[in-house]
Amino acid sequence: MSACVPVHDHGFGGCALPAVISESTASLGQPRSGCHWAGTASYWFRRCESRGHREWAFRRREDRRRDRRAARRALREHLG
Repeated sequence: MSACVPVHDHGFGGCALPAVISESTASLGQPRSGCHWAGTASYWFRRCESRGHREWAFRRREDRRRDRRAARRALREHLG
């Protein structure tokens, strides 16, 4: 998980930040106490706040681009 940053909270003892970032050690939405890994601001915008709309917009843009290119190809073939 490359979209994680360390969050340090030494209120309950020394640093207990896990060395490995995985789904079980990353705090992606659920609050945790102590040192942990958390999602970056770009992670929250792209994955959580946009609820997938950004990915959908990229997909639709690619589809529209393919449609435009196909239309141009068909027009060139028609005009000869």
